[in-house]
Amino acid sequence: MRVLAISFCAVLALVPLSSAQTATPAKPATAPAAKSAAAPAAKVSTAKPAAKTAPTKPVSKPAITISGVCPAGAADKKAFSPTCQTVITQADLESLINALNPDMPAAVRRNLGGSLGQWTAFAAKAHELGIDKSAEFAEMVRFARTQLLYQVMDRQMRKQAEDISPAQLQSYYDGNKEKFEEYNLVRVIVPREPTSKDKPVDEAAEKLFAQQIRDRLAKGEEAKALQTEAFKHAGQNAQEPPVEVNQRKRGALPASQAKVFDLKPGEVSDVLPDPGAFFIYKVVSRDLPALDKATLEVKKTLAGERYKASMEEINSHFKVNLEESYFGPSPQAPPPGAPSMRAPGTQGGMPVHPAPPAHVAPPTPQAPAQPAAAPQPPTGTVPK
Repeated sequence: MRVLAISFCAVLALVPLSSAQTATPAKPATAPAAKSAAAPAAKVSTAKPAAKTAPTKPVSKPAITISGVCPAGAADKKAFSPTCQTVITQADLESLINALNPDMPAAVRRNLGGSLGQWTAFAAKAHELGIDKSAEFAEMVRFARTQLLYQVMDRQMRKQAEDISPAQLQSYYDGNKEKFEEYNLVRVIVPREPTSKDKPVDEAAEKLFAQQIRDRLAKGEEAKALQTEAFKHAGQNAQEPPVEVNQRKRGALPASQAKVFDLKPGEVSDVLPDPGAFFIYKVVSRDLPALDKATLEVKKTLAGERYKASMEEINSHFKVNLEESYFGPSPQAPPPGAPSMRAPGTQGGMPVHPAPPAHVAPPTPQAPAQPAAAPQPPTGTVPK
């Protein structure tokens, strides 16, 4: 029975590896210095040195056994035979997983194992048919190599960005404390009245009503009652969003509402207009967590900024131009929509850095499906 242990790391890296060691050529002997007449003749040993045995590599246990698939170098060049067996060892699989994602979840590992088994069988058949010698395959390998180099480079940049010393962490925290302040707010949303041909909107009256709601909030009236009144005034039957907006940081609100973070506890913002509503905020409290409690967040923020700076530095050296005669004209950017409750470039109050360009990648094992994100409200409606 023919058995082959395949190193898939070598295949993915597209660099052929060999376990055979290259013998180092022996250096030519140098002529000894002329002997003194008085010096005794040196004794030459004729004993042969003991033969050195090469250390044997420990045999790794099988991780995946593919029965019926022959090695690519089989004498009969057949892909399948009942007497063939291909084995992927645990050591090979661990090397591959460490290269792809050392933190790969167990469910994805199993997915990977099943995919590797199928890919190996198809690759054996493709080799039998000579597909690996085709020009099409060579182009795909060249593309995959470029993509892999980008991905490995990107991973290395992220690792370097995350290599932060305690002194660097302390220095960044001391110079950027405002980024980590947490605000507890109450927010009153005053919806605008719906427009129609028969009933034009009185902009001045809407602003006056919103200002009255703001003044009553500043005098101490309950935010929930004021918002309910505002919804009824606008004829809104939608479910009201909560008035408590807690643990928000700078950057967690749209730019048009960023001035809220300059207020002190107890202060109320001006009426902040939005195409779909007016927004009014009151600062309940603001707190700066100590570094020992915010270490993970501070490190994540600093690492993100360092990674972004590295990307911008590399991007500054080149410019990509797509020929319109080949690709066609660039699509026009969509018109700007109404501001939303989530500021551009943020997610959950934390900055989000631009994603790398999309690539056409070969099939990869997918993680179990995650629940779809909740749909965002359409432009111009009152967000929750």
